[in-house]
Amino acid sequence: MSEMSPYRVSPRSWIRLMTLALVAASSLPLAAASVEKPVFSPPDGRVNLTGAWKLACTTPGAVIRFAVGGNAPSKTSPEYKGEQGFRNASFTSGQFVVKAKAWSADGKSESVVATATYLPPGPKPSAPTLTPPGGEVSAGSTIVVDGATSDVIVRVSFGPAEPGPSSSKVEAPIKLTDNLFNNGQLQLKARAYRKDGSGESEVVSGKYFLSSGKPLAPVLTPPDGDIAVGSKIKVSCASSDVTLRMATGGPDPGPSSPKVDKWIEVTPQLFTNGKLRVKVRAYRNDGLGGGPVASGDYTLAAEKMSAPVFSPSQGEIKSGATITLTSSIPGTIRYTFGKMEPTANAYAYSGPITVTEEMARRGPTLEMRARAFKGSVAQGPVATANFTFSQEILPAPTISPGSGVFPGKVKVEIRSTAAGATIRYTTDGREPDASSRAYAGPFEVDTTKGATVTAKAFRTGAKESATASAMYRSTAAGPVRPAVFSPRSDTRFTGKLDVTISAPEAGWVLDIVVEGDTPEKGKAQRIGSAKITLTDSAHVSARVKAKDGRQSDAAGATYVRVPAPPKVTPGADARFQGRQVVDVVAAHPADVVEVEVDGPASQRTNKRGPGPFRLEITETAMVTARSFSKAGESSPVVRVRLEREMKTTLR
Repeated sequence: MSEMSPYRVSPRSWIRLMTLALVAASSLPLAAASVEKPVFSPPDGRVNLTGAWKLACTTPGAVIRFAVGGNAPSKTSPEYKGEQGFRNASFTSGQFVVKAKAWSADGKSESVVATATYLPPGPKPSAPTLTPPGGEVSAGSTIVVDGATSDVIVRVSFGPAEPGPSSSKVEAPIKLTDNLFNNGQLQLKARAYRKDGSGESEVVSGKYFLSSGKPLAPVLTPPDGDIAVGSKIKVSCASSDVTLRMATGGPDPGPSSPKVDKWIEVTPQLFTNGKLRVKVRAYRNDGLGGGPVASGDYTLAAEKMSAPVFSPSQGEIKSGATITLTSSIPGTIRYTFGKMEPTANAYAYSGPITVTEEMARRGPTLEMRARAFKGSVAQGPVATANFTFSQEILPAPTISPGSGVFPGKVKVEIRSTAAGATIRYTTDGREPDASSRAYAGPFEVDTTKGATVTAKAFRTGAKESATASAMYRSTAAGPVRPAVFSPRSDTRFTGKLDVTISAPEAGWVLDIVVEGDTPEKGKAQRIGSAKITLTDSAHVSARVKAKDGRQSDAAGATYVRVPAPPKVTPGADARFQGRQVVDVVAAHPADVVEVEVDGPASQRTNKRGPGPFRLEITETAMVTARSFSKAGESSPVVRVRLEREMKTTLR
């Protein structure tokens, strides 16, 4: 027999060993089941405040908990039970961070942490532009819809309906075909949408007419009827690249008749025995002829008419009260709020006017104006009523500590002396409203990220308080340099002026305010730099906002438009026989023209107004004219000497 191996095991022993091993393995604890990582929807990015974020986990029975800010969620964090809206989200340092983790049903296993970083909505997209903006077009031509960028798309609609998120997307100029027009007319509307769904622009609209070769007839508003001295007749034409010419009385307007811009000023000199006939025709600027004549017959309106009557006429008033209007003049009463006089487009009175809480919030006073109208023609003087709201106005809260520079975090406390008032506040500088966070006790803000706390007091039946605010900055942050203007302040210009405003850093925000009589007045927000084209005198101011929330002092510049001289036809000294017609037109629509004729007593006159003026010279005279801007600046003087020649008869 051969020698046996010391490791040899009999079959029976082997089976016994395997059985013992299986029994031992069955008594070991099972490995914990893994839990899948929660998934955010949307995953991140810029959001719309009307939207919400959601969480989901593919592990059956898993419990999801979440935390807002930088900390990871624990078993004591809020349990996710449904979508969470962005409206009340706090975008600290320009972002809103949410972290989530899932636990198994028995709580023994957990997932890794999921993180979503959301950004607040960006500035409202600028409205698209239409080129041409409207008017006469030909089949086969194109309309350029401009406004699309890397994060914005433009959608359009044809007809009265406004474009929506699912309307046609613009990717190239729109080619005009006959089937787009309805009875020769086309209405195109466009709106810009952010691709991430966080905002949309205002709607821009253009009305187009299929060209027939000749200019369309102008439109007079009002078309006819009674009209008062001092009012205006609006003149418009849908055809593009045309000049409007007018005549009063007999012959139709010709290519050399007085030019009309947008309005005809109604003066007593235009009437003959209380009657006025206005004729207007559009002429193509390329000299290829004019279109049909539009005419309107007007009657001088009676001057002695009474104004509407307010009830109550003045005094204290509160939310919920009503104001009534009556008039002895048949027609429609139209009214406005504020200092603007009523026009034919103002609110039409149809019954008692209820004073709303919104009106009271704008207080402490309410000013109203009313006037009677027959059709689109004003009848009689304007009535004015001034009211004072009797509603209690809550005092502004106090924020402690006040604005300043602090190391690290600072504890903020807000107090109000108004009994029963609720304090609502924000920490990102936004204006608090009735849906803002309610103050429940002192809280901390991190000055290293920059913070602006704003607060208001609210109470039912009372007017909300003014806004209190405090800005907190870190000791590590220095002052923000102001905006730079080019050209410099006090620059004088004629015509137009391009103004460039620059921030110290490319990514910093400019809050710009344009004040004055210029059409460009208003507020705007730009990043890095901005270019503004001024057409009249204005004061431009700007404040710089750094990315950490710090702000510069407001910087400003004043620009003054010097009027160009009015256009006088004939433009040079001239001789004439019989009579000479002189036309004087302002070079800028906002300017006032002053015209003086010096000569024999029969010729002497002095006129001042927006013009245009037409003078008839029958004797030798000197015509002097200059323009004035609303700011009081005057243009150089234009002088034209007109010398009458006596006819010589040979015998």
